[in-house]
Amino acid sequence: MNTKTVNKFLEEHKRRQSCLIHKKRTHDVVGIEIKSKRKEYKMTLEALAGRSCSQSYLSKIENNKISPNLDILEEICIKSHLTKEDIDRLIKSGLMLEDAMNSYIYHDLDFIKAKVDEFNYSNYRTDILKLIYYVSIEQYNVAQEIFDKVIEYVSSLPEVDFIIFSIISGFLLIHSYRFEEAIKSVESLDSYMLTEELEVARLLVLFKASFALNTVDCIEYYRDLEAYFITNLEVSMLEELRYYICLYFLKNNSSNQYFKYLRGIKDEKYTSSLNTINCFMNNKFEYIKASYDKLLPFAEMLRKIANDRRSYLSIVKNKTDLFYHLDYDPLFVNYFVCKEPQEKIDYIFEKVLPILVKSNDNYLKSFYINELSNLDHPKRSSHLMKFIMAFNNEKSVK
Repeated sequence: MNTKTVNKFLEEHKRRQSCLIHKKRTHDVVGIEIKSKRKEYKMTLEALAGRSCSQSYLSKIENNKISPNLDILEEICIKSHLTKEDIDRLIKSGLMLEDAMNSYIYHDLDFIKAKVDEFNYSNYRTDILKLIYYVSIEQYNVAQEIFDKVIEYVSSLPEVDFIIFSIISGFLLIHSYRFEEAIKSVESLDSYMLTEELEVARLLVLFKASFALNTVDCIEYYRDLEAYFITNLEVSMLEELRYYICLYFLKNNSSNQYFKYLRGIKDEKYTSSLNTINCFMNNKFEYIKASYDKLLPFAEMLRKIANDRRSYLSIVKNKTDLFYHLDYDPLFVNYFVCKEPQEKIDYIFEKVLPILVKSNDNYLKSFYINELSNLDHPKRSSHLMKFIMAFNNEKSVK
């Protein structure tokens, strides 16, 4: 993701936190559209303001800095070609954004697609709806373009829209391997009055980002989410959550905790996948059952690696990002696509190392050290030393 737009997004979080913008006002949603229409029709502030109001007053309306006189607001809407129908659509579309966000959390992609088809006109709320949709179908390049577009007017977003935009952007940042920024994108939202559903979505961003960074914080977020899913009988979400926490304990060699939470999982695709991953991590390839017919993509790939590298390569090349849904570590999976020693070295240092130095994942660190040690490459030793030194430098900085 573009660093400039991400930084602007995080700065907006700080600004809102400092001035405590926690208000719900109907005219908030109109200001953004007035600005959008003015630019669409290539009108200057001076031309649109005319005799209705001053340019500075109009600017404050567009940026939601004031509660405008309703007569003036109506005049401005007429001159900017913003009809009552446009405003009604805009207000109506606000009700569906939270529904779309909830549908994303519970993997109801059909509902989100139906809303995209229903609200097929252009306003800032449909931009956010499309962002949710493209993140949900894992078309992250398109989602990035929409994110950049919304950032242009992010400072004008009303509270509830800003909250939803922040949460879905958190998930987008996770998929872009920007885990620390994902945490920052939702951390400050705890000062807002969130609905229960949006608080769950916020916690999921925090849980997945801290899980990816392998920090102990993910246990705290897990407990909050577990309590909610148990209370609301969300069995499928609870199973998915327990799958993640089992992976966390696997990565950190906490066998007792791993087996404790494993006993709470009933879904065969999760238990079979965890068993496969556990066997692979402990070099017990003979215990990986070829008879498993329900495996998550990551575990399926590990089984292919253990049994037939060529078969694995032919499959993984034909898969999209959707193939890695719920995966333990797509970076780890994609490493096996690399064939030549130099290609593997480039992948380790360009893709893996920047992420790995931020976590305490000793298993993956050991794995890549072992890989570098056994590569047939004339500069094998120097690359190995460079890899190890990267972790020492990170520790010294901390």
